[in-house]
Amino acid sequence: MPNLKTLKQRIASVKSTKKITGAMKMVATSHLRRAQAQRGPMVHYIAKIESALRLALQELPLSYPKPALVTGRPQGTQLVVVISSDRGLCGNFNMQTVHRAIQHIRLQEQQGWKTQIVCIGKKAHGVFSLLKTHHLLPPMTIDFKRLQESAGEAAAQIMAWFQSKKIDRCSVVYSHFKSVMVSTPQVLALIPTTLGEEPLETHSLFGMEPSAQDMVEDLAKFHLFSHLLGAILETKTSEESARLMAMDHATRNADDMIDRLEVVYNRTRQAYITKELIEIIAGAEAL
Repeated sequence: MPNLKTLKQRIASVKSTKKITGAMKMVATSHLRRAQAQRGPMVHYIAKIESALRLALQELPLSYPKPALVTGRPQGTQLVVVISSDRGLCGNFNMQTVHRAIQHIRLQEQQGWKTQIVCIGKKAHGVFSLLKTHHLLPPMTIDFKRLQESAGEAAAQIMAWFQSKKIDRCSVVYSHFKSVMVSTPQVLALIPTTLGEEPLETHSLFGMEPSAQDMVEDLAKFHLFSHLLGAILETKTSEESARLMAMDHATRNADDMIDRLEVVYNRTRQAYITKELIEIIAGAEAL
């Protein structure tokens, strides 16, 4: 028969855990709202950059080659940027991104590409450092208190590697936020540039200063930076939503466990009382 004192301590421990998970759920809710507020304008900003770049490419004379940042280079070395979280307690959020990155890497290697990996986030870097199957670069650190500057530094590093011909193409694996309950890992090409399919006017009524070629080069850099920043914000929003759901499930599980333990406690207590009554009655009858 279980000890009443042990059951009481177990119930108190689970209630304490429930308070912690409930507080973490509230914190995750606050962080999620902040991340969504940053993510919303970024979606529109990326759309405007893409539209401007497609328009500049349309105005580029046929005699001018497109910049290498737009077209990438043929067979060589690819850089895969994997964005994950620095903290845990968010379910299988990070492992989903890592699995998607591994699938993408294997597919590209089958096509003859060599792979280098750089991680934004400690969790993904820890997993790939254990695998030891690919060339892993030192991780990039993102300071969310100065997010644009940190993302700009990361984008500048990627462009420097590309210009020095250490890499020939680059893609980012991140978690795309759909709703609080749904986020999916996706792969986005940064080099060569990925553009949408929205139609543009065939004849423009304006000129470009400086030249269209200079505009394309500058906008291609903005395009890489904006998509990298957008992927970071998407992942951050997905991370907070995953942590919110994980803490919500943990709180619900704590409630269920408390209910079950209290039932066991009450039954055990009743069994002890019944046993004592039987002993008293048996003693009285013996006299």
